[in-house]
Amino acid sequence: MPSLAIAENALASNAQHKAKNRNKPKKKTRKQLAAKRKARLERQLQQSEETNLVWGAPAIGRLINLSQQQVYHLFRKGWFGDAVRKFGPEPEPPKEGEPDKPDKRPLRAEVAKLRALVGA
Repeated sequence: MPSLAIAENALASNAQHKAKNRNKPKKKTRKQLAAKRKARLERQLQQSEETNLVWGAPAIGRLINLSQQQVYHLFRKGWFGDAVRKFGPEPEPPKEGEPDKPDKRPLRAEVAKLRALVGA
């Protein structure tokens, strides 16, 4: 008789699991995700045409299809030239005996120069 109770519990558990999965939205396919990314990029490009400036590494990355870390890396290597620069006053040099403070100024990119650079 104990095996009958175990089987009934397994059936009930399976039915609950199926009911939960019925309500979940289906995963999007790669094509759907790519289309969504392309639409977002087009929308950002259209908005950037109006202002010609993009602020911050994440926005620059979305504009040229790179991650935030990749944008910072390429900026430090000088790949962007004068298309991307830091905005704001230079931080003061550290005093004697103090550790260097990181430069936390935001990045600012000119869209026209950035597009010419990446060929978009």
